[in-house]
Amino acid sequence: MSRQHGFTLIELVMTLVLIGILVATVAPRFNASVFDLEVARSDLITAIRFAQQHSMSNTGADPDADGSPDYYTVTLTSGGFSVTLTDANSSNTVVNPATGSAPFTSNWESNITLSPAATIRFNGRGEPLCIPACSSANLPISLSDGTQTLAVTLERITGYLR
Repeated sequence: MSRQHGFTLIELVMTLVLIGILVATVAPRFNASVFDLEVARSDLITAIRFAQQHSMSNTGADPDADGSPDYYTVTLTSGGFSVTLTDANSSNTVVNPATGSAPFTSNWESNITLSPAATIRFNGRGEPLCIPACSSANLPISLSDGTQTLAVTLERITGYLR
């Protein structure tokens, strides 16, 4: 008599039950809105760091030759952000380094909001100059999708983001 190898029906049913329990436990942790919020936070941090680095490398530069030095500025609104090259006389769009297209703005899901509304400009040393003022305190920035909120803090002296 030859011996056959394989699984019994009970073993197969128990395996399917265990897989079902794992899926029911793990599936709620994969939330698309949390992912979208993390992507928006990462985009915001990238834009602010971009503006800081370019302001430090272009200290006192006047590319449009209007007699006023230009600075990279990040404007925060409830719907997102935009990065521009501004001076006392004008504001010019900036090319997004990731996509190669202008303007450098956020393109988040419509349900993500940003607060507070502010304008962040960096001086030649990388120090943030903010409206509302961040010279006396760090600037807390929050991103929300209505159910969850993520925070970014701009340090007042160094411009470091955490």
